[in-house]
Amino acid sequence: QSDLLFTTYGPETSGKDGTAQQSVDITFHHALTCVRFRVADIASGTVVNKVELMNLYPNGTATYDPSKTTTGTRFEWTPGGTKTTFSQVLDYTVLSHNSDELIGSESAGTASFFIVPQQLGTDAQMRITFNGTQTRTTAIPVYKWEEGKKYEYKLSIPPRSPLSGTSLGPGVPGPSAGSAAMRLPSREEQHIATIPVDLA
Repeated sequence: QSDLLFTTYGPETSGKDGTAQQSVDITFHHALTCVRFRVADIASGTVVNKVELMNLYPNGTATYDPSKTTTGTRFEWTPGGTKTTFSQVLDYTVLSHNSDELIGSESAGTASFFIVPQQLGTDAQMRITFNGTQTRTTAIPVYKWEEGKKYEYKLSIPPRSPLSGTSLGPGVPGPSAGSAAMRLPSREEQHIATIPVDLA
């Protein structure tokens, strides 16, 4: 998938002969939200065939404010359109149990979703298809996805148990309090929320 970058720069300074006297620094900023997935409790050899993110806004209108210097504030997004499903076919084989490995291929462009920043609703869900035909569906913890930030979901697929659809892992609150499960380092442009998701 493609990311969306924005930048601005001031007027150039030229010499008397019209040649530029100094270089112009141009800094790009990410306008979209990046969503990725990592391995938590998934048996080695498991094939993750597809990841789907459901009931999300597909587009929107953004206003860029170059005077803002903090990630998550440069763009004012108004999401729009009919909520839809984003999906990626991965066919990724888990190398090692509880390895924290990234699910998908960065070189092939299947490791990341780039999505319009938005406040997730209580209807937001993710569905994982693995080993060909098996699926798990669960609620995505309610949270505001902001521009220029990366959110990584650590997936667990324990042995089959009755599917609740809202299990988020040991000690993790349900969807309405999902933000409490998030660790938010402050690294600029690489702001990561780590959310454990137990696909019981």
